[in-house]
Amino acid sequence: MPRRFLKKTLRWTLLWAAVLAFASMAWAEPYLFNYHGSNADILDGKAVYDAAEFTHVWMSVDDDTVATDEHWNAKGKLTVLGGNYSFWNGTKDEDVAGTIRTFDLLPDFKVGDDFVSYFPADEEGEDIDFRGAADDGLNGKEVRWEFPSLPALNGKAKIPTFRSTARQLGSYVPYVELVKSGSDITGVRWRIVDPKNPAKALPLSVRSKVRIRVNDRSNNRHHIGDWKEFKANEAPKGMATFAAPLAEDKLRYVQVRLIVYEGDSQCQYRWSFSPRTQSDAGVADWGDLKEKPFKLKAGETRTIKLRMKENFTACFGWKSTIVHDETVLSAKGTGVEVISGVEWPHFELKGLKPGKTKLSVIYVDYIGEASPRYSSVPVDVWVTDEKGNVPVVPVSPNLPQTSSDVEAQLPEFTAVSADATPEQKKEAVENTAKEVLKDKLPASDLTADPETGAVTASESAVKEAGENVVQDDQEIAEVKPLPILKVSVHTKGNVVAVGFSLKGSDLFAKKASDVQLLKITGPGKGELLAYTSGSNADGHFTVLDDEGMIVSDIASEKFYVLTLFIRDGGKFDLDGEKNGSVADPAAILSLKAKDKDEGKSEDSKKTGSNGGCNAGFAGVGIALLSGAALLLRKKS
Repeated sequence: MPRRFLKKTLRWTLLWAAVLAFASMAWAEPYLFNYHGSNADILDGKAVYDAAEFTHVWMSVDDDTVATDEHWNAKGKLTVLGGNYSFWNGTKDEDVAGTIRTFDLLPDFKVGDDFVSYFPADEEGEDIDFRGAADDGLNGKEVRWEFPSLPALNGKAKIPTFRSTARQLGSYVPYVELVKSGSDITGVRWRIVDPKNPAKALPLSVRSKVRIRVNDRSNNRHHIGDWKEFKANEAPKGMATFAAPLAEDKLRYVQVRLIVYEGDSQCQYRWSFSPRTQSDAGVADWGDLKEKPFKLKAGETRTIKLRMKENFTACFGWKSTIVHDETVLSAKGTGVEVISGVEWPHFELKGLKPGKTKLSVIYVDYIGEASPRYSSVPVDVWVTDEKGNVPVVPVSPNLPQTSSDVEAQLPEFTAVSADATPEQKKEAVENTAKEVLKDKLPASDLTADPETGAVTASESAVKEAGENVVQDDQEIAEVKPLPILKVSVHTKGNVVAVGFSLKGSDLFAKKASDVQLLKITGPGKGELLAYTSGSNADGHFTVLDDEGMIVSDIASEKFYVLTLFIRDGGKFDLDGEKNGSVADPAAILSLKAKDKDEGKSEDSKKTGSNGGCNAGFAGVGIALLSGAALLLRKKS
């Protein structure tokens, strides 16, 4: 869509809000009109933010007066006093870092209109988007404009303090769901949400206004709704019903325009949601990514290339990849090699720290500006340490559709680097005891794993708690303390589902039902969680494969997700309070029969794998459950 067209239509819808924001000015005073833009996708009919990104800040100089020839012929200049941003100057991208820059102002109206509007232009006379560091690099900067032949239009203003796209994703953003009848879209259900809990509208502490607009693939406006106003502490949400249905394959984007009033100022945000399909339909050859999982070491950089099918092209310039955990891996497109008319896009992958993540490539079926957008099926990527091991890492969940009292949430845990000093390890342990466990388990019962740095219960603390719950004819042969988690629960008192991704050998059992999982409930106290193959009740656990299917048999070299169900405030929640947070110290036990005499010691073998007294976490990763996992489907 031409950016000038975007600006024109947005100006009309936000005009009155902009005037109100400058209520101290006279009716015919010029003012600075601006907004902050971001993009996200619609996948399977619902908004997703895995490829969300900042697009641009827009600004123009407007006045609510009847446009005359004098207005049309006025030559204006707009000066931005500092800031960090980039823009297209007509021939190339140009970066600005703190310097004062002046731009031509060109008219964007017709003589006789009841307004005048001037946009900053590049050397070719095209409107300028302020991009890059402008995400927050222009916040609070002063802007001045001058029209020598028409001084009545002169003025100055400060750019609002916009929340960056990342800050919005960490607090609140618009969310949309398509309402469909067969293959037609009949409306859009929308709300303002915390992206971690998109099912629930989030109250805002400030006044706000929202408007929905929908365009089809020909860039025709299919729907434009009225502004909906919300008071402070209301949860903005609503339903946009179309006058006529729109075929799903004709949707170009759903746009949510949000104005929030903070003190005497206002910030205008625009989120555009484009449909995206997850499919490998446009990939002809996966090249290096055929290796599954794809592995590289922390600190290693590798260049890979794929071969696209004819008419498909990888996305460069905007976000070109989706990495599920960007603390583990960075991935970016570096260029395209064309061989016999076929594209081979190149990507640079760098291992940032040991862990597991998934990688998808974004591409389009090139049929013009409204090209259908795709993301490839995620490929597993493991970043290993120097020994080839993958230690503990958190994995973002795909929130499931499940019963209202069960939540899958992203846990937090404390870990120090492998080369951390004794003082740093001590500080991490003490902070975990105080901040996470609320001193319900003392720091003396905790340790930082020497290989991974994850803070866990110590071997001695695990054995002390475990010896009080194992049967009289058994004893503990080996323990595997799991990283101590802190998990936020959106609804107090709900059951939270968390998982540990680990090798079968780490479970010390050949049958899922034989796994001994200890939940530490205090110093020297613990409970064995009950195995389940079909329940998600408090105090239970199950074992899933990587597709979320329940398994009964365990192979030592395969990876599984050991899944715990803990109720906030229940007896298995260490802090014991219904406070929206679950503290989770746990460990896996390997048991053996007590020796009755020396002659029988060789006949009383422990279950599971052999190894040291306190197995490390080389193969353990924290995982959150997908919808498939929470449905607890049995593998046939």
